[in-house]
Amino acid sequence: MIQKYWNSNRIKNFGNVKQHEEKILEKVLQRLVRHTVLVDLLKYCYDALFEILATLKRHADVVSWIMSLNGWNWMSRRSTIMTLDSVTR
Repeated sequence: MIQKYWNSNRIKNFGNVKQHEEKILEKVLQRLVRHTVLVDLLKYCYDALFEILATLKRHADVVSWIMSLNGWNWMSRRSTIMTLDSVTR
């Protein structure tokens, strides 16, 4: 009788331990999924930021190329204006 009770208790306790371990494993997997989603989101943001910066660089290159086609150089124009300003004073 005692042996039967001991065995049934061990099985019951083993079931509780198994459920507890499953809950821990489930929590770990949930955290891993959240972490993976966060990493994917950060990677997506990084990729988007890289694309934005690359587009801005291309835009700046195109603008400077167009300005060079027009013979317009901001620094030389600025120095000319400053020179004219100093002459008129």
